[in-house]
Amino acid sequence: MSAWIKMISDEEADDTLKQALDFARTPHGTVDNVMRVHSLRPSTMNGHVVLYRACLHDDHNTIPMWFQEVISSYVSTLNECAYSYSNHWKNACHLMNDPQKAEQIDAAFKIRAPENVFDGAQLAMLRYAEKLTLSPGDMEEADVNMLKNEGVRYIVVKAAETLAIPVEDGHRIGLGKVFKLNQNAGPPALSSAHEQLDKLVVLVFTHPGVPRAHVHRVIQERLVVSSDVEHDGQGIGRADAATGGV
Repeated sequence: MSAWIKMISDEEADDTLKQALDFARTPHGTVDNVMRVHSLRPSTMNGHVVLYRACLHDDHNTIPMWFQEVISSYVSTLNECAYSYSNHWKNACHLMNDPQKAEQIDAAFKIRAPENVFDGAQLAMLRYAEKLTLSPGDMEEADVNMLKNEGVRYIVVKAAETLAIPVEDGHRIGLGKVFKLNQNAGPPALSSAHEQLDKLVVLVFTHPGVPRAHVHRVIQERLVVSSDVEHDGQGIGRADAATGGV
């Protein structure tokens, strides 16, 4: 991944940026480039850090951290983002501490076949994240029902990096409204008796799969019907519009 955005070093940073850099610093004392790229706008760096930590490092998340990183890794694969994948997958492998399982998951993700390794609620969340990433305009009630059938009761949708995380209390995130699955403006409300998982947070990918319009040529209009008053006095003396006066 390449970037052509100026990134300010720690040495060149003013006091405001230094505070933002310290806030974004990892436990190893470094600042990831995905954060430092905000160095021209420290406020957006702070916002990125808050959103990221609320999604992946919140104490109220009920899903294992390793699977949070696995979902992030799969979305990164779908987006063909090597930078994001290398970071999330490294974390996932470390947290799983199972090289054989990690190898199986990696192979399945490369061919978009998570069902080779996962099933149940985990597979449902991966499939939901996959469709939401690749074709958000095609999402339908059946996709929600698929999650409900596996015990996922709430969905929170936010527009930012794509992540998928069930959480204990949606209101604690403080970054968006939690919509119950039976809360909609049109069709009859949905229902569910499954309560194994509480919520699923999905952050929508910033490049949705909407086809671009391709305009090849524009044909000039001809024989346009319009009023013609330049030389039409309608036969009334001293009222010729072409003369510009009366």
